[in-house]
Amino acid sequence: VNRSNSMNNGGGKPAAFDRQQLSQIQAQQQQQQQQQLPQQQPMDVAKKMSHVSYTSNSTAPPLRRPDLRGRPDDNILMDPSMGPNGEMLNDPQHASAIQSAAAANADGMIDIHDDAITGNSNNVQTTAMPPAAASQQQLHSPLPPMSDKSVRDMARRLSTGPFPNEGANQMAPAESKKEEEDDDDENNTVADIPAILQCVNLEDAEPYLRERAFSSLTQVVWKLGEPAKAKIVEYNGIGTLVNAMWSDIGNANVQTAAANLLLAIAASAESDSSEGVMSMETSESACDALLFSLRTHEDLESIQLTGCCIFSCLAAASGANRGITDGTLSGAVSMVVDAMFKHQESKVIQKAGIQALYNQCVLSSNSGGNKRSVLEAKVDGGNHSGVDVIVSAMNTLRDELSSLELACKLCWCLASNEDLCKLLSASSTILHQVVDTAQTYHVNPEAGALYEAIFGMLGNMAHLEQNRSAIQEVGAIPFILDGMRFHRNDETVNLEACAALANLANTRPIRDSIVKAGGIGAIIRAMQAFISDVDVVEEAIRALVCIAIDSDDATKEILSMPQVIQSISRASEAHDAAGPIQEMCATLIASLIMSNQSQQYIVESGGIDIVLRALNSTPEEKVQAAACVAFRNLASQLEDSDVLLKNRSIRTLIKAMEANEASVTVQLNACLTLWYLADKTKMEPGDIVDQQGVRCIVKAMQTHMESGELLETACGALWSLVDESVDRKKDVVASGAIDAVTCALVMHPDRTGTLEKACGVLSNVSEGPLAEAIANAQGVSIVVEAMRSNFQCIPLLETGCVVLRNILVQFPDFSSEAEGAISTIINAMRDNPKEVNFQREACSALWVMAAQSENCQSKILALDGVSVLMKSLDHNSEIPQVQEVAWGAFNQLAADNM
Repeated sequence: VNRSNSMNNGGGKPAAFDRQQLSQIQAQQQQQQQQQLPQQQPMDVAKKMSHVSYTSNSTAPPLRRPDLRGRPDDNILMDPSMGPNGEMLNDPQHASAIQSAAAANADGMIDIHDDAITGNSNNVQTTAMPPAAASQQQLHSPLPPMSDKSVRDMARRLSTGPFPNEGANQMAPAESKKEEEDDDDENNTVADIPAILQCVNLEDAEPYLRERAFSSLTQVVWKLGEPAKAKIVEYNGIGTLVNAMWSDIGNANVQTAAANLLLAIAASAESDSSEGVMSMETSESACDALLFSLRTHEDLESIQLTGCCIFSCLAAASGANRGITDGTLSGAVSMVVDAMFKHQESKVIQKAGIQALYNQCVLSSNSGGNKRSVLEAKVDGGNHSGVDVIVSAMNTLRDELSSLELACKLCWCLASNEDLCKLLSASSTILHQVVDTAQTYHVNPEAGALYEAIFGMLGNMAHLEQNRSAIQEVGAIPFILDGMRFHRNDETVNLEACAALANLANTRPIRDSIVKAGGIGAIIRAMQAFISDVDVVEEAIRALVCIAIDSDDATKEILSMPQVIQSISRASEAHDAAGPIQEMCATLIASLIMSNQSQQYIVESGGIDIVLRALNSTPEEKVQAAACVAFRNLASQLEDSDVLLKNRSIRTLIKAMEANEASVTVQLNACLTLWYLADKTKMEPGDIVDQQGVRCIVKAMQTHMESGELLETACGALWSLVDESVDRKKDVVASGAIDAVTCALVMHPDRTGTLEKACGVLSNVSEGPLAEAIANAQGVSIVVEAMRSNFQCIPLLETGCVVLRNILVQFPDFSSEAEGAISTIINAMRDNPKEVNFQREACSALWVMAAQSENCQSKILALDGVSVLMKSLDHNSEIPQVQEVAWGAFNQLAADNM
């Protein structure tokens, strides 16, 4: 089941970003008290892989194909319009606080206002601009005509000093006027946006003016939301912003203000109508400029932080709207990893980085490629990987439960398929880190989502056999069982725990460790506690199946205890329409019944009813096949197999054959079941099935003539079922079985098992008038050719002799066809004098041939048949049955030659 990994962000629009997180980041620059990030909601982010190994020596079939699973959940991004205490963040005062936090302050930060006025900015870097950036500088926004005075008036409002061209000797306004100017900024409206953008495009505009313009626009967007964004789009504000970023690429203040505006546009509260703002073209150009800015100012925490937040929003938006790019082609994932590595001590960057990587790997439209990019990322000259960066972030955020949950969900997501698991497994620290992380919250009742994510990741990694020992070595088994106990009321924790135990149990030593640690009891408790949850029940039974298959008798005996079988029966009954559950219930019974100590418990506790329920539950081929395998094992292992003949079991089995004609597995195991029952029953074998049952067996042969194994079992079933029943023999001939059997002999000339069982069927129906049907179907020559081609197979020669004898007794005209088998029979008698049954049937066949045909008689004599008969008499002097037919053949030859 592939549950979507994407989250619904509303109509394909950019996701609202958590402004509480942004405010927290910028407030750090003012050394204010940090606020906590919002608690993340539990969510499955991974596609689970599950696998049950199967060897040819096991009587249970492979459980199923690898299964991928993931589940959507609520949006993890908190409503940006609300603060942690319920206050409205769209309030102008909060917007002002966000903007002022982005600027420098008097607490040790660079005063960007003074530097801009004096022209002595110390944080301006000169960086070579790529050709693409230079060409973008020539682009101008299509702004409406405005009077020079109105533009300059807006410039004065934005500036803390005089406009540069109006008097170089004018001084900056007094500090007492700054508060009034800030009030002017707060009073800007949507109507002011064109003038503000025009100020950015003025040829004589200084970087400081562009910085103030972007800061003012940021305030307007946070304050007014969608109308402000629409106006920016109308006047190509994104193009203006991108051009300014390239023009002032070395100016950290302009880059910070521009990044803040870009974040406000990408992640404002009214995100459901941002599609026009962050289109493919605008988002691509913005990502290119932002990534170059991040490289240029890689040591500046505020820009790195804002960049991570922007990429986080774009990733979430792109998943719902493929018209938005998440920066993948520009290297967004690598930039986030680099930012986290270069600022390992910054909790806010680690938080924002984990959030961004999570959105890029889970919500983005490029999530598949982004996962690989994270796992293949290299930093510090290739000495550290992207996984190492995530591990370092988990260490830094050890005290932040919500952030650890998100990091573990990210790791779960990175293990969502086999190729990714191999890359993730290359890290030697990830397993230790996730288990150690959880130990901190060992008994924390709020850590359920954390445990769920860790168990999910362990389960996915355990899909690869080479990872299982490493998982066990970090103490995962007691850790998982403790987690199930401490979070016994959390169904998602128990679901992923059962899945992890199932995959780990595919390795025999680990399976034994699970059993010794009490894993069976924990799995049963989880299933009983969440009996109505189909997912938990499915994974719990799958875990029991993985433990049971190829296990020792002691483990099977534990699993066969009445309380366990009864729990399985209740689960089967509660989910009678759930195909995977019915399939695994039947598979579990098929495996457990192979232990002699378990059989009585299984029958008395309702094991047969479990299999019947599976067979009646759903027409799915996998379920039907699993139930037929269980019936086969029950029929073969139970001493009193007649218990299976009750409750219309055989009729149910025949219906399964009718409904699954194309399934080799269903037909093969149904035929095996009937063969075992016919062989072991105390009833008359011919009474087990009716005419319809015979037709189903013959139909299976006709449909799957290419399968020698199926033909062998079908012929074996027919051979046993028609043994003493004249009615069943007539049914065999009437159903077209003779043609099917002779075709089997021709189609598989080297498969002795199939040939032997086919001749066995012909031997049973060759008595009386039915022999003519075999003879007319060229049965004599086909049997002779099978005997000659497989002269070392004594069982085949034995049944072949019976067929030839029965036909020639009634139809001597076919003696010429049978003549070709004489040399094969005589040579086999000479080489196998101790094979009593063969000697008996061979002597009998030679007797009939000598009596019915002079040519046959002459050939027997020419091949020294007399001495072979005498040798047979000598070796079997105490076997009356051999003595009788050997003397009969000898006397026939002697009498005719006297």
